[in-house]
Amino acid sequence: MDAGRTKRRHIDWRLTHWELLIVSLMFVAIYVTRETGAFGSAALRVLDDVFIAVALLVVLRAAHVRRGHAIAHLVVAGTSIVVAVVDTMVSNEELYRLSIGLSAYLVIVVAALTLGLVVRQRHVSVDTIFGALSVYLAVGVAFGMVFTAVARTNPGAFEPAQFVIDGESSLYYFSFVTLTSLGYGDIAPVADGLRILATIETIIGALLLAAVVGWVVGLLVAVRTESDADRRLDTIVAALERLSDRQG
Repeated sequence: MDAGRTKRRHIDWRLTHWELLIVSLMFVAIYVTRETGAFGSAALRVLDDVFIAVALLVVLRAAHVRRGHAIAHLVVAGTSIVVAVVDTMVSNEELYRLSIGLSAYLVIVVAALTLGLVVRQRHVSVDTIFGALSVYLAVGVAFGMVFTAVARTNPGAFEPAQFVIDGESSLYYFSFVTLTSLGYGDIAPVADGLRILATIETIIGALLLAAVVGWVVGLLVAVRTESDADRRLDTIVAALERLSDRQG
């Protein structure tokens, strides 16, 4: 009975490579769509919410989340899409803020669930890489949404203001440049609160890279140690068998 439960638990957490790859591609698609539309394009936000919903659905399936929690998250995803669609017709600021808030929440949920899946991996695999990439991209997208919402309310919060107003992609670009600590300087936050937020994103980016690299190295060392231990155990067993044969 215990062996059966252990086996089922192992199967429940087993991933296929395409699942976390799809999640990564959804976040990449969100950034790419930003490059094709004007600032404040509600139609693109609808497309972004669809991408996020797909990523959420894939992660919920992979993580085997409890049905009640999964339904609640899917309801939020559906609500986010509906709000974005309505915003395309009425262009209301309150609806815009609600749409951004729901989208950012869902991105964080996807990142948290993906991180939970990845840390359960006991060996470095393609899933490990795609999962870490998904979490990293999710952080950049979530901050990009926050920066976009701020710029919509106060375009002067960034310099140059006109460059930011020309396209939402500028804020997502700024987010990933900040996350990776590149700091080109072509877009800069002016407001004190935004400077603090950008600093926090930089710290998160650095910590994520350090944590992922350290974790992967730790897994590799653990696998190598386990392999060495297995070889030593096999050698001892073989020696004992030879000794037993001689005594016999």
